[in-house]
Amino acid sequence: MPSGTVGIVTRTKDRPLMLGRALKSVLSQTFEDWALVVVNDGGEPGPVHQALEPFRSALADRCQLISLEASGGMEAASNRAIANLPCKYLVIHDDDDSWEPEFLQATVEFMEGERPKNTKGVMTHSHLVEERIDNGKIHFLKKCPHNDWIRDINFFEMLADNCFPPISFLFARDAYEKVGPFNEELPVLGDWEFNVRFLRHFDIGVIPQSLANYHHRRNDRSSAYGNSVHAQRDRLKYYDNQLRNRWLREDLEAGRFGLGAAAGLARSQWKIRRLLKKSQRSIWSRLFNT
Repeated sequence: MPSGTVGIVTRTKDRPLMLGRALKSVLSQTFEDWALVVVNDGGEPGPVHQALEPFRSALADRCQLISLEASGGMEAASNRAIANLPCKYLVIHDDDDSWEPEFLQATVEFMEGERPKNTKGVMTHSHLVEERIDNGKIHFLKKCPHNDWIRDINFFEMLADNCFPPISFLFARDAYEKVGPFNEELPVLGDWEFNVRFLRHFDIGVIPQSLANYHHRRNDRSSAYGNSVHAQRDRLKYYDNQLRNRWLREDLEAGRFGLGAAAGLARSQWKIRRLLKKSQRSIWSRLFNT
C-alpha cells in the first residue's frame, strides 16, 4: 500500500492512450510526496499494464494498480482507491485530465498554511482543453480559461451547478471521512453530489491560478474516449433531476425549507441568468449586424 502526504486517485477503463498522459502529469509535479492508486474499472488489463510499464522506475513504490474484473462505476472506483491511500490529502486525477507541474505544490501549501479551520479543501482555476482522438493519437485543438471568474466557492451556487472539475480539487482525508464516500449509486454526477455534501460541513478555498487542465472531446460521444458531459448529456440531466427531486421530497416529508428547496431556487436563478445572457448576446449580435 503506497503512502504519502497526498493520495492521488486515477480511474481508467480502456483508455491506455490517455492513461500514459495522466501518469506523465503526476510525475511532472514539483511536489513529490504523493502516492498513486490506479483503478482499472473493468477494462482490459493488458493495455493498462503496457501503459504503466514505461513509468515503473519513476513511480517506484508510490503506485498501486487495482484491476477490477467488472466495472463498478467511477464512484466505486474512487472509494476503492481511497481505501488504499492512508494520506492526509486526496485528489481525483482521472485518466483523461492533467495538471500543471505546480498544482500539488500550490494546493498543499494552501492547506498547510494559515486558513480558517473549517476550510477542508481547495480548488484551483482550470484550463478547458479541446482535443480529438484520430488514429490512436491525441490532437490538440485549443486551450482557454474554464472558470477563472471564481473567487470563492458559494454553497448556494454549487447547488445550481458544479463549479469545478475533480482534477482541480484537493481535500482533506478527515473531511472525506466526515462527509462520507462517493455515492456509488450514481453513474454520473457523483463529483457534484459529493461537493454538495462537502459544503454542508466544510468550506473550500480558491487558488486563482489555472493549474488544472480539464480535457474535452466534444465529438467522441459514442467511443470510450468521450466525456460524460458530452457523451452522456441525457443521463446527466436525468440524474440531476432525480437528485433534486429526492432532496425536495425529503424536505417536504420533514416539513422544512432545506436542501431540496434551496437547490430548486438556485437552479431557477441560474437558468434565469443564462436566459438573460443569451438574450443580451442576441441583442448585441443584431445591433452589430445591422
